[in-house]
Amino acid sequence: MNKTGWTQLKIETNPAFDDDIMMHAAGYLEGALSQHEIFQYSQSYFDSEFHGSKPPKELTDFIHENDAWTRQQSKANPNDPFWRHVQLVLVQLDGLIAGYQATAPKNEYLSYSDIVIINLTGDLGVLLDALVPGHAPDWHHMSAEDVTIAKMDREHCSSLVKVTDTFSDVFAAHTTWGGYQTMLRALKSYDIPLHASHTSAQKVVFSGYPATLASDDDFYTTSAHLYVPSYSNR
Repeated sequence: MNKTGWTQLKIETNPAFDDDIMMHAAGYLEGALSQHEIFQYSQSYFDSEFHGSKPPKELTDFIHENDAWTRQQSKANPNDPFWRHVQLVLVQLDGLIAGYQATAPKNEYLSYSDIVIINLTGDLGVLLDALVPGHAPDWHHMSAEDVTIAKMDREHCSSLVKVTDTFSDVFAAHTTWGGYQTMLRALKSYDIPLHASHTSAQKVVFSGYPATLASDDDFYTTSAHLYVPSYSNR
């Protein structure tokens, strides 16, 4: 990381084991191997989002309620492909938290909800607006300039896709931006040969951040020959 500004993480699992074991092991390895980077990122992230205060109770209550509901739904629908894959992501998250907490010194402890909040980075602003009184911008009483600035602050990325004239190939580019708290970057590769039905790709490579199981930049490439972008700046 000291040379490029990026950490690189590559996780590969053995298909001889069942899906839950592979996903938990993948998460555990990431949490253990990235423990110090996760803690460093959490310090910048929480300071930027909560300005030295603890996450508001409205947010942590929502996290626990949503977590309980999601786990109940995945348990109640074990044969539904969508909920089965949701369950596997939860298993990976549980593994990541277990790996982190098993290796972190006492002064770098992070709770379950702390790591979930890091993974909520793409939705955190909207959740705080909805849950915490007074957090949402007062759009109706803002100047046009203030509205523009607030909207720019909430944008995050842009993508460009070009098809060749012969339609024989496609090129794509993606850029993302954020505050200084996002400077700890990670390029992640998950190679997990799941046995679950409706699994389209074995391998996914994406740009992200320590502890995040999704890109948040919204930049993915998969072994199914799929490029998955998102963009907030159109």
